[in-house]
Amino acid sequence: MNIKISLNGKCPCWSGEKYKKCCIGKLTQEQEKYFSFLQYSDKIKNKLIMWFWTDLNDFERDYYAKEFGVKNIKIIESKDNPAEFFEWLFYQAREKETKDSILKFIIERYPFLFDPNELLLLRERLNNNQVGVFELLKSDEKTWKIVLKEIISGETCEVLDRLGSSHSAIGDIIITRIEKIFSKYYICGYGINLQRRNRDEFLKFINRFYEDEKKKNAALTYKDFMNNNAKAIMKFESEPMKIVASTGENLVLCEGKYKIDVKEIPKLMNFFEKNTDFIITEHKINSQKNYAHIILKKNEDESAKQDNKLRVYSFMINPSGQKIEYIAAIKIKKDNIKIFSQSKDVYRNLIERINNLLNKKLVVLKESIEEAEKILRRIKTKPKQAPKHKEYKKYRNDELEKGFLKDYYKNWCNEKIPALNNQTPREAIKTEDGKKLLKELLLDMKNMDEHKRKSGETNFSTEQFIRNELCFYD
Repeated sequence: MNIKISLNGKCPCWSGEKYKKCCIGKLTQEQEKYFSFLQYSDKIKNKLIMWFWTDLNDFERDYYAKEFGVKNIKIIESKDNPAEFFEWLFYQAREKETKDSILKFIIERYPFLFDPNELLLLRERLNNNQVGVFELLKSDEKTWKIVLKEIISGETCEVLDRLGSSHSAIGDIIITRIEKIFSKYYICGYGINLQRRNRDEFLKFINRFYEDEKKKNAALTYKDFMNNNAKAIMKFESEPMKIVASTGENLVLCEGKYKIDVKEIPKLMNFFEKNTDFIITEHKINSQKNYAHIILKKNEDESAKQDNKLRVYSFMINPSGQKIEYIAAIKIKKDNIKIFSQSKDVYRNLIERINNLLNKKLVVLKESIEEAEKILRRIKTKPKQAPKHKEYKKYRNDELEKGFLKDYYKNWCNEKIPALNNQTPREAIKTEDGKKLLKELLLDMKNMDEHKRKSGETNFSTEQFIRNELCFYD
């Protein structure tokens, strides 16, 4: 079927201009064909929507609104862009009496609304659309081509999509519907982006959902399951990200300032020196001046599950260059002592241990105990700062920024990484399991770098730098 682009139609680049005044002459032949299909598809979509508003009565429209999950059609009407409703209606909803798909019902009962070519396209759409969980393998902004892989079935397809190629990045996880029209694939309808950290949680949700549906219908295929339950699937919500301390407890920022009897300080320092749980990083205790900095080391057996948790660590470097993880810090200055920890239990236990040791207990001067998640919520509700001056980017020292990143990731290659089962990247590449974990971690980094590049931030390939540093090209 030969579809010609309309010169007077709105340009599908969403500029609002007519095509002949916007993108004409700027496209490849393949891109122009893609634009012509979008124009033609919009024309058919408008006819389908017109059918809904003119050929159905109020009772029928309310019926489908309720099936969609809202009280009546007026709620759909009040939305500026009810795209999700119409995507559900024309791809997933069933006609009240016949139980056929709405699209099939329209083709069979209202063929006179469309010309023969439009009916051909509608039949293609009816028989060749698929909801899936896709990982983006390739994204080319110049050609507008993106390559998608359905994670569960393993099937891949190349799609021409201008907006998708501009805003997506390799490694993105997308839950959407694609259709195959005359051997070419297109993204259609409503979709959502899934954060990569929620990938495994979502796949477990899909597998459980699919197994439950198969108990009701043993012949149910994965394709039919996804298409029949698209609306419910796209309402998936992951467990909220938990921020935890390195001990595995919820991250709570605890800080207290206390008054201490100066006569008790030597006794306290003697305790810190003899107890191997503590390290005194610097101190000067005498009659003229009291100053000390002590850390409470983290025990090796303290750990936390990694699923959907952001784990926060605190480190210090000792004079010999060794990195030591700690879970609390103590500072003494004159007759004041400050205690800090990211764990409420550790903080309270430490104060109790100190008080039990002293003849005179610590006197509270100031104390703050607040959950990290509560702090983040408060920050989000603060008024946004004025945007940076438009010339900021011009004066930003990109080379200095890249130099810092290179130093950071060079050292990172020798750090123990929880996502690599507490191996360093250099250790991980020595085993097949380690390589697999590192490969997934590098894809996460590549995905974040692509989004940073497309938003105008530093163009630095973390993944490529680490691969070069480790000579890891698997």
